[in-house]
Order: sequence, then structure tokens, then C-alpha cells
Amino acid sequence: MVEQLLRFVDVKTKLTNYSVVPNDLYGIGISSTALVLYAKLLNRTNLSISNNRVDEFGRVYVLYKLEDLAQELGRSVSAIKSNMNELVSAGVIEKRRADTVSYTHLTLPTKA
Repeated sequence: MVEQLLRFVDVKTKLTNYSVVPNDLYGIGISSTALVLYAKLLNRTNLSISNNRVDEFGRVYVLYKLEDLAQELGRSVSAIKSNMNELVSAGVIEKRRADTVSYTHLTLPTKA
């Protein structure tokens, strides 16, 4: 059994290694798994920025293998594909394919 060390958050706590879900995503009709998936992709944009992964329009893109996402989220690859399609339909990500690589662009939703 793995022992976890838990402590309360205090004013000196630095929140690192956490994924953020933009508040504007709540209530747009996407599943909770799609919300978590979006948060994982959004978190990955930091790595993309560090590695200068920018397309010809200046938009940062994310490279993330479906198999890795499935393993990290404890879901099947087909479930991740379904959730990705859900995010595309909601207009919060755009997927592009070039050669053998699939690029994912994220939008930051805002309420009008």
C-alpha cells in the first residue's frame, strides 16, 4: 500500500503540478471526462510554449499521444477519441493532421 502524505492548504502553499479547468467550460454541455481531458491538454500547452511549438499563424499547438492520454486518465483510447470529438464539436479545440502527426490547438473559452 502506498502511503500518501496529506496536508492542508495554507497561505504559503504553492499550487504546482495541477491542471486547471477554465470556469467558462462549465455548463456548455460537455462531459466531465471531456473537461478533464481539456485540462490535461491545456496543461500541456506550457511544454509546447517551452518547445516553441507554434504553427504558421502563431498559435501554440499540443502534441499528445492518444495512448498516453488514455493511460493517464484511466480510459480507453476509443473513449479519449470520443471525448476529443466532443471537444471539437464544442469548439474548444481544433485538430489538424500533417503527415503522421496530429496537432491539437486549444481555444480559451470566454463568456460573451
